[in-house]
Formats: sequence, C-alpha cells, structure tokens
Amino acid sequence: LLAGRLLQRRLADPRRVALMAHSLGGVAVVLVASRNPSISAVVSLDGTMVYQGKYLADAVPARALREFSVPSLFLTQGPFDRELRETFNADSTFAFFDGLRYADAYRVYFHRLRHRNFNSLTNRLAAPGDPLEFNPDLDVVSKDWDAMATYAVRFLDAYLKGDRSSLAFLSRSPAEQGYAPNIVSMERKAGWPDRY
Repeated sequence: LLAGRLLQRRLADPRRVALMAHSLGGVAVVLVASRNPSISAVVSLDGTMVYQGKYLADAVPARALREFSVPSLFLTQGPFDRELRETFNADSTFAFFDGLRYADAYRVYFHRLRHRNFNSLTNRLAAPGDPLEFNPDLDVVSKDWDAMATYAVRFLDAYLKGDRSSLAFLSRSPAEQGYAPNIVSMERKAGWPDRY
C-alpha cells in the first residue's frame, strides 16, 4: 500500500523500490515482494520467518515462494542454539532462505545482537528485559549496528543503484571486511538467471 502510494505520487523511482522492516514486518516485506513485481529489493531485520517459517508458509502460496526472485538481505541474530529454539518454539532451519533459487540472497548474522536490538527505538530506550530478546550493552550494540547499517546500505546501493563496489563488498566474507567471525558471519546465494 505504502509503495503504491509513493509511486502514484511520483515520490519514488518505480524501478528502484526496496522494502525494509523488523520482526513480523520482516516477514511482511517478503510477502509483499512475492506478490508485487515492482519491488526491487528486500531487507529483513531479524524477520521472524528466520526462526518461524510457518508465517510465510501460511501466508504465501508455495509456488510464489519457490519462484521468489527479489534480491534479499536478511540481517539476523546468530544461529539459534537449542535453548533459543526451545524458548521461541523455533524451526531449526531457515527453510525460506534454503529454498531460494531465483534471487540473490544474503543472510548476515550478528552474533551479539538479539531480536529487539534490530529495532532502533528499543535500543534508544535501552529497554531492560529478557537477555534472550535484548542485549543491553549499548557499546556492543552500537558497533554491531554500524556493521548492520553498512551491510544494508551496500546491499541497497548494489541492487538499486547498480554500484559495483557495493556488489564486490557483498561478495567478500565479513572476515575480509575486518569483522571477527564470532561477531559477524554471512551466507550468500546467487540466484539462477532465469526461473523459466
């Protein structure tokens, strides 16, 4: 709806529309992109389909998920250990990411961040609470947010602006970018050129 209104009012270039959201919104942007061919890129900030893929499976026809072709960046907390999977009743795999065939896709793990750290408002309020949901160390969170913002900007520059240096940045491992593997790690998939 929002993307449509921006395009109607000519406030956006219809060839370069990206969607970005956090948590359940991170699922919604994938859902919208699966149904709207005008979306050029998706950024999901710890979207809950990472650990509860049933949300996407229930909302999007299986064929649409199989044919999903929008370049996507999934910024997420580190892989779930057994305790986290049990706490959140989470899937042990990211089935949507694993099943992508036609989209360039990146999954960047931020091992020190927790779900609510991906929301800037929560970090600004320094919300106390469950350490499984929030890392209260604002120095750590600030550094990791800087890395997360770098990946988001580079991804958008690569896929919306065609910036080759940003695409090259995404092709290198986080370790090659100077990030310790226990802080940032990444998986990437190159989309097949033609789904037909």
